[in-house]
Amino acid sequence: MVVIDTGHGGKDPGAKAVDGTYEKNYNIDVARRLDRKLKEIGFNTIMTREEDLYTTLQERADAANWNYADFFVSIHFNAYMNKAKGIETLYYPNTPTEAYSINNKDIA
Repeated sequence: MVVIDTGHGGKDPGAKAVDGTYEKNYNIDVARRLDRKLKEIGFNTIMTREEDLYTTLQERADAANWNYADFFVSIHFNAYMNKAKGIETLYYPNTPTEAYSINNKDIA
């Protein structure tokens, strides 16, 4: 089970792009695409939100825990005043070895 956490939403718009688009809009677009792709290749998925609604951090964590998630992917488009490059990956330190290995392979 993969829980796709669509960052921000509702009253929490997240960062604002130079064109005025809020992060929550980018997040839901990418989350929907990821959801569709994962389902196409046979994964079971759940999204923490599918509409522009505010979801608390506890509700997001509950979605993962109640559904016995193997992976929890949180989609965000972070903002920085400079020319930031790259990706940010966070993982739970008690992650099973396989998940840790996958995480490191994707970064490499």
